[in-house]
Amino acid sequence: MQKYNAVGSVLVSHNKSLQPTLVNNGYANMLHSTKNTSDGSVLYPLASLQNTMTAAMIQQLINTKKLTATTTLSKYFPQVAHSKTITIQQLLTMTSGIKGTIKAPDDQVTEDQAYTNAIKALKSTNKHSFSYSDINYVLLAGVIAKVTGKSYTKNLQSRILNKLGMKNTYAINETQPDLTAIKAVSYSSSNGNDYQNSQSVSYPALSALPGAGNVLTTPNDYYKFVIGLQNGKVLTAKGYQQLTSYSTKYSGGMYVDQKGMKSNNGTYPGSGFNTGYTASDGNQHVAVVFLNQSPLKNNMTASAFLAKMNIVATYY
Repeated sequence: MQKYNAVGSVLVSHNKSLQPTLVNNGYANMLHSTKNTSDGSVLYPLASLQNTMTAAMIQQLINTKKLTATTTLSKYFPQVAHSKTITIQQLLTMTSGIKGTIKAPDDQVTEDQAYTNAIKALKSTNKHSFSYSDINYVLLAGVIAKVTGKSYTKNLQSRILNKLGMKNTYAINETQPDLTAIKAVSYSSSNGNDYQNSQSVSYPALSALPGAGNVLTTPNDYYKFVIGLQNGKVLTAKGYQQLTSYSTKYSGGMYVDQKGMKSNNGTYPGSGFNTGYTASDGNQHVAVVFLNQSPLKNNMTASAFLAKMNIVATYY
């Protein structure tokens, strides 16, 4: 982390370690002299790593026959163009033909308002090659709410957070969260000077992305989720296998194009935040990386740094 000036919190686990190794570097909030940590006193925006949580709940609904991979979006959001030819599987694999970016609202929004805003922002092309857009997973969050009759947040709490003891994980919606923890600030590094251009991902921006980026958490909590995803607490081994096999590139919130390993990266455009994780099948080796400053030294990208942490988790 020091070599590449990686400011943030990193977790690596080797051989299914019950006590993963946590390493922190630099400040979560320079102004308040708060150092990066994964003990729950600092929370980081999860960004697109949340997609896997959303996908896991969709898979639970498929497993209990409340939904199928071939169910079309028109059943829940008929107002989306070409929704009769967009399936749940295509949303999970980013092959729905949906494009677009959700702009941060001025104020925090409800989940229903977030779904409405996402639909207004999207363009449905009716082309089904891979094209990444957060809107796919915002719509999947809406599907979860419609199928269960409960909000996405309540589903997340009961289906994942409570089951796994993720006590330092919070979904942001229309209400101001009651947090004792400090929300990490993002920075940029320029000309050898760290902690420039401090900024925070606003609560309104977070609330606009249910299912795809409205969670605050820690590397340690997210590690609990990664483990729970395969050990039967969230999904069975069979359910996990199904979730990761809807495509050969991206499936269920994970890139699945490397044999024996799943991974994902996340960021908020214009910020210094980068999140990422890798996990081998069976969770033999896991790396979780939350960074709050960019760019790294020596032209190192956040995804390449994550790959290095995966090597550490695998061989050390």
